[in-house]
Amino acid sequence: MGKTQRETRLPARLDAAEQSGAEVYYPPLDDEARYLLDYLQALDYVESGLSGPIKLSFGEIESWTRLMSVHLQAWEVTFLRSMSTAFARELHAAENPSHPAPWAPVVEQIDRKRVARRIKDVLRS
Repeated sequence: MGKTQRETRLPARLDAAEQSGAEVYYPPLDDEARYLLDYLQALDYVESGLSGPIKLSFGEIESWTRLMSVHLQAWEVTFLRSMSTAFARELHAAENPSHPAPWAPVVEQIDRKRVARRIKDVLRS
């Protein structure tokens, strides 16, 4: 089965950033927690929804754990769903070409309305 446009486009952004020499930030991951990321990858990160990718359902996780003979504690299931939610949210946000890549440093946004009000107040004085 061929890759979707999204699957083809998103890694290309990372490749372009790495080729341009941009620093790509990966959050630290302890070896003790690595298995959770491996589980999320085995679960394919998200499910398909009517409007695109959605977070993994409890049923999907439960089915996978039963089939793979993996026993998860409640906090691990919650954590997997939280990571899946963040992944799905980022996939949706990445549809906008101006959305910053998740590995880019966070830049504070300027509140333009607030700055404009301050400038007007200063000019009125």
